[in-house]
Amino acid sequence: MSRLIIPVVTLGSQTLSTPSPLVLDTGSAGMVISAQDVFPADMVSINGFVFPPGQNSLTFHGITVTNVQAIKIYGNGSSNYYGNIGYATVKFGGHGELTTNFMPVLFSYKALGSNGQLLKTPEHGILGIYSDANAARAPGAQPSDSLSLCSLRSINANGCDLESVLRYLNYGAGVNAGFSLGNATLDPNCLITATMTGCTLQSTLTVGLSAADEQAYSSMPLTCPPSDGPAVANSGVTACEAKIPGFTISDSGSGESFAAKVVFDSGTPNMVFSVPPKATFPQSLTRGSTETLTLAASPFTYSYQVGKGLPFVTTVTDSAQLNRTIIGIGFFTERRMYIDFSSNREGWK
Repeated sequence: MSRLIIPVVTLGSQTLSTPSPLVLDTGSAGMVISAQDVFPADMVSINGFVFPPGQNSLTFHGITVTNVQAIKIYGNGSSNYYGNIGYATVKFGGHGELTTNFMPVLFSYKALGSNGQLLKTPEHGILGIYSDANAARAPGAQPSDSLSLCSLRSINANGCDLESVLRYLNYGAGVNAGFSLGNATLDPNCLITATMTGCTLQSTLTVGLSAADEQAYSSMPLTCPPSDGPAVANSGVTACEAKIPGFTISDSGSGESFAAKVVFDSGTPNMVFSVPPKATFPQSLTRGSTETLTLAASPFTYSYQVGKGLPFVTTVTDSAQLNRTIIGIGFFTERRMYIDFSSNREGWK
């Protein structure tokens, strides 16, 4: 299995009959969950939610669902989740250890691929935890339409921006808001099902950071606010750019290199290089060649061999197609990263 899965146990006061397996994603922000995991069949179907005449919201066991429909897009359009913006407290983790404050959730009633066909994935949604905010836009809304952060007090018919689920937790005194993630084992015998057959819980995610924790990492400040998102996130915390500029990526097979903006993305099952148009870099990489990422400002270096396993399969595209280089789940099997929402820093080791 080339996914990190985190179970959602309870929304509002509704304990799910079986935990809902969501992808733990450092490459996106906000929570998307299959509505059919949460609500009875007379409330929602693949065609959407059923609202009583004259009502613009539903309540169910401490969950509020608004009539604002939205689409959350992943992977440059390869996965498109259609749903309604709602609000609830969320309990999640291997043993339901973490409970959020009342927060926005996209309750998805269907997911479509880039070809418009229904997606049938074993995971039931995404739990996004990165530093920026992501749009959940209403059907027909344009990228130029102004959005604000999702709020039940101020509903925008064009949709709203979702932010890291971990921003909705209460952190104790002396604990920095944020997380670290890594040192994961991908188990091919783990099946993403309601019972997670053959899967073993792993302590890969640490929520809450200390100054001592962060000293072990190479780090740099994030760009805040981001160039393509809201300036202020939940409770006045600044949203920050997920792309880290200043990386150089070199290929041992060709001896070529290019400058990159990098996202460390646990939700992507492989590596994707976004090469600037004037850079001299091979369009395909030789299996077994070593790719090295260097960030002189930290300093930080990470190397891996192409194709030594599925997480290390590497696709090369151009920056006109994708505006970021993605270092996917393979990194999180060998190394570790953190994001501190309090100091707006990201680090790696």
